[in-house]
Amino acid sequence: MTDLDVSVYSSEQLRESRDSENYMAFINTCFGTMHTKYHCFDTPRFSNMDEFYDDFKHPGSVLAVAREPGSCDIVAMGGYRPLDDHETAELKCLCVNQQRAGEGYGGFMNGYVEKLAHDKGFRKMNSVVVRQHGNLVEFYQKLGYKKLEERLLVAGGDDMGFGNVIDISIWFMQKDITA
Repeated sequence: MTDLDVSVYSSEQLRESRDSENYMAFINTCFGTMHTKYHCFDTPRFSNMDEFYDDFKHPGSVLAVAREPGSCDIVAMGGYRPLDDHETAELKCLCVNQQRAGEGYGGFMNGYVEKLAHDKGFRKMNSVVVRQHGNLVEFYQKLGYKKLEERLLVAGGDDMGFGNVIDISIWFMQKDITA
């Protein structure tokens, strides 16, 4: 897996990239598969490019895009944005092409993004996980994330902008990335 071609985009580079729409479409496809499978949401992860750019608007944000060597096909993606405490980054849009699910790309991409954040001086990585999305909580726990908080979002409520159609539980998780 270390032979993947990984491109890393800053917030500014992401806005300038002619491939940004493809990146948003990839994320929406990955998240859409989860939304359909678990019936939690009826809207895409990003409804337009402005929403996509807003997720990475902090100047220290990055998005990493992994492709098979010599290919234009995206295998996995993930990024982070800095939080206000200057020592924590929030994991954003970690996703894997569904045809490659279970092959270790999610763990690889998470590790890659954590290293990017660590190299910029961040000490912790946060992740927001929908409990009803299969085994995602367990995936993050295997990677060393711990639950900080759990919050119930009532169907139809928009208190976090999720647009859930069923009651869901959101886990706020964190990992120490200093090691």
